[in-house]
Amino acid sequence: MKIKKIETLFKKYYNIEEITIEHDGKTFTRERMNKDSAVAAVVHNIQTDKYIFVEQWRPANLDNLIEIVAGTIKEGEDPEECMIREIEEETGYYVDTINKIFGPVYMLPGSCNEQMTIFYCEVSDKIDNGGGLEDENEYITVHEIDTHDVVSKYYSGYFKDAKTVLGLSKIVMDEINN
Repeated sequence: MKIKKIETLFKKYYNIEEITIEHDGKTFTRERMNKDSAVAAVVHNIQTDKYIFVEQWRPANLDNLIEIVAGTIKEGEDPEECMIREIEEETGYYVDTINKIFGPVYMLPGSCNEQMTIFYCEVSDKIDNGGGLEDENEYITVHEIDTHDVVSKYYSGYFKDAKTVLGLSKIVMDEINN
């Protein structure tokens, strides 16, 4: 595959590019959403022994989704720094420990170049209200769910967000192995 040209078709919150490719004498195009790298975390409140999720409106399904905490890495920011910042902004908790589960991985490699790193974080001290940043139009509701309910919801298909299902697979496997 030889990339002949990349042209920006749309540039706003997300950028859409058209890639012209040549292969075996054929020329064709594909579209790609160009997005910054991101982080997500399974957040465990070690004081209550519950997992913390955020609920917010998402344009993909035109409704609210309950998912693990996530955010976009700012220029010059380390993924761990970003994750700590996002947890504090969205949930109001101070991060006690942070451990990388895996990543970075492509979440939608057929259409988007965003790479995500997923962490497991423990929290115990609430230092702010959370709820996201008003200037980013985040209107977040925080939910704390106990381990048994998280596992039950995982298997029932309750979580519809890929990063959440992927991140929770570690928690579910740990529960099975214990």
